[in-house]
Parts: sequence; C-alpha cells; structure tokens
Amino acid sequence: MKKSIFHFKSSELGFGSKNVEGQSRFLNKNGTVNIRRKGKNMLSHFDIFHFMINVKWKYFFLLVLISYLIINCIFASIYYYLGAENFGNLTATNSFEKFQELFFFSAQTLTTVGYGYVYPHSASVSTVAAIESMLGLLGFALATGILYGRFSKPKATILYSENMLLAPYKDQTALMFRIVNPKQNELVEIEAQLIVSMLNPETNSRVFLTLNLERQKLVFYLLIGQLFIQ
Repeated sequence: MKKSIFHFKSSELGFGSKNVEGQSRFLNKNGTVNIRRKGKNMLSHFDIFHFMINVKWKYFFLLVLISYLIINCIFASIYYYLGAENFGNLTATNSFEKFQELFFFSAQTLTTVGYGYVYPHSASVSTVAAIESMLGLLGFALATGILYGRFSKPKATILYSENMLLAPYKDQTALMFRIVNPKQNELVEIEAQLIVSMLNPETNSRVFLTLNLERQKLVFYLLIGQLFIQ
C-alpha cells in the first residue's frame, strides 16, 4: 500500500501552524503574499518608499502630478494672502487672474526656472519664494531617486508552461513542466524549489510539502529548463 502524501513532514513557510478555514490562498498567482495586517494604525506600517517603488506606473505619475499641483496651489495661496502688491509686473485685474499668475510664478520658483516676468519685491514674499525653491530642489531630487529606483529594481521574469505532464520517466512516473527565461539577459546560479499547498482531509488543515526535483540548481540558465518531479 502506498504511503499517503500527508504523512510526510510539512514545510514551514512562515505562515505558522494555525489553520485557515476554506480555500483561501496564502500566495497570490503573482508571487505576493495574501496577508492582511489588522489591529494597527495604518500609518504605523505604511512605507511610502516601497509603496512608490512598487505602485503601478500610471499611479506613480498620477501621484507626482497631483503632488506638483497641490504644492503650487498651496504656495500660490500664500502669495495671494501676502498681497499682489508685493509682486512686480502683476497685471491681473481680478482675483482669479491674480491667483493664476501667482500659480505660474510658484511653478517657476519651485522648478527654479525663474523666467522673471513676475518677481517679488518685498522681504516676506522673497522669503517664501526662497523656501519654495529649497523644497523644490529637495522634492525633485527625491522624485528622481524614486524614479531611478523603479528603473534599477532587478526583476527576473520566468514563463511557465500552461500544462503539466504526468508520464513515465526513467522507470518511474514523474510530473513534468517547462520554464523559460524570455529576456535577453543570462541568469546564473539558479536554484528551484517547488512547494505544493493543499488541505489535509484528515486534519482539515493546510500543509506545505516540498517536492523532490531531479535538478534543483543550474549554473547557467540560457534556454529552456525542464523540471521533473519524482
């Protein structure tokens, strides 16, 4: 009689031994962990750097654009509160046009472009403009660093065969599937580990079993790799 697969020792992946009811996934299909942390303040475990590094590109540029508009609106409001008479060449006649010109002045100051058409001629406005210039330099340096981090983040893309094959192999039965490196780069010192997750009907608990591979390590991974699970 064959020994039940559930009698083998279950691997510990860091999820603990507590059983999860139902068919909940521990790992998503894209490799991320399906874990929700509760009982803490949202800001206590929020990491803005990793959020900006991992967020989708469209949301990244949208956040940058929204932040840029909000900062300019805040400084334009400060300039408007200090008074339009503290600016030279401010030709607007109504409140909306004054705020619009001050908004563009803020954008020129924040980016240190400084066209000079509208210029401050009081100590208070010049002080605010100096602070805005400093914040602009720091802000764009931070955004550039995050943008570089997104481009430089290493990412190995592996494609898997859609179907697996269960067939005789070397006088035994093996489960076989193929993986391939679709990129033009060369991967070296590749190690593979295959873990199957299933519910044990005897204990109604989830177990993680490490499957034995014919080859668990490759020095060079250039073409197609085929995994045989004995």
